[in-house]
Amino acid sequence: MNGMLQLLRPANLITSSADIIAGFFIASAIIGKDSLIINDYKILIILALSSMFLYGGGIVFNDYFDAERDALNKANRPIPKGLVSKNQAFALGAFCFSLGIYLSFFVNQFSSILAVGICCTAFLYDAVGKQFDYFSPFLMGACRGLNLLLGMSAFPASLQYAELAMIPFLFIIGVTVIGQKEHLGRNRASIIVGSILYLSALVYFMYSLIQFEGNWWAALIFLGLWLAMLLPPTYKAWKTQRPLFVQKAVKYAVLSLILLNAGLVAAFGNSWFALLLLPLLPITLGVAKVFRVT
Repeated sequence: MNGMLQLLRPANLITSSADIIAGFFIASAIIGKDSLIINDYKILIILALSSMFLYGGGIVFNDYFDAERDALNKANRPIPKGLVSKNQAFALGAFCFSLGIYLSFFVNQFSSILAVGICCTAFLYDAVGKQFDYFSPFLMGACRGLNLLLGMSAFPASLQYAELAMIPFLFIIGVTVIGQKEHLGRNRASIIVGSILYLSALVYFMYSLIQFEGNWWAALIFLGLWLAMLLPPTYKAWKTQRPLFVQKAVKYAVLSLILLNAGLVAAFGNSWFALLLLPLLPITLGVAKVFRVT
């Protein structure tokens, strides 16, 4: 059981649910739904579970397809270590993908289409995309962008604002670029490119604030917290180029998604709902101390 949990990387699953929560509350604000009913919250829970299973499937198949390479570079991962067999990993990944898609059918057709899209994109990344350094980051970014849209699909009319998904899309491309050779270190060029993509995500956030007349002051508070968590480990990774610090930079970048999502809710939804995401951060940090993020 411990091997299965290591394979699923629980901390990452929490960040995927943060995407859903953000998308849900942004969407409810976009359509002017000031009061949410019990059924709305049921939809939120279903979509959050769907996302976590889809993300879990992607993570499991990532290790499944990387098993031989991990045996050389990351021998402490569950499959090379013998805690989980490849057949067990395949079954777990298939179960997670299937359940994630199945749950989405209880919401609406837009949710199910997005869930299938996330599944296909994640599997393509795991099976083929990782072999192409210039292609794989776009697939990872697409998974996160689609995940935000999955949350917004609770209220389909809000999908007219689908371009907001560009923010996590750009950010995760940057995270993936930095993380591609994290076990090797000496990837200063990748860290610079990744940092430029972080900046691109921030610029697009600001552009969206202007375009959609978002709440500037509330957004800036959360963006400040996001940058405070993101930039110091990224700078240390750039300065030292040591694998340990590059891995930490990627870890904190992934976990900082919770703060970025809170910023999105504060900017384009209800600032008070943004506060609901904050308790996820200490929970995720605690789980990340037990189970690896990268």
